Amino acid sequence: MSVVYTSYLTGKFELYADINLETGAEGTMKLVVIGAVPADPEATLFCFDTRSGRIFMLGVEKGTLEVVNSSFKALTKFLYHFALFLDEDTGAAGRPQRAAALRSRLEQIDPAAFADPESWWSVAFMQLEGRAK
Repeated sequence: MSVVYTSYLTGKFELYADINLETGAEGTMKLVVIGAVPADPEATLFCFDTRSGRIFMLGVEKGTLEVVNSSFKALTKFLYHFALFLDEDTGAAGRPQRAAALRSRLEQIDPAAFADPESWWSVAFMQLEGRAK
């Protein structure tokens, strides 16, 4: 799964570290670090929101926050199915069709993950399906 997710953190942020984000009138959002994007583990973290149970991607440098999945369970199912997809990959031929089928399966697990066309999962699947921006 080193392509999209890693829980091996060796830099500034430690696994299960608490991050408190001030959200203005809404108060403080308590996040727990559960992983990172392997290509940029110091700047892009996966975090669990202790209040809502949702999984967010935190852009450390710019302070961006984006919903990835509606629950930790959904994230683990997504990562599992994505790992199977990668293991079965035989090259570019047929990949767009396989990716579309996987997207359909994952949308049933967590429709909210694809609700925003700019979300992390939406963009990843646009690329896999050959519809990259």
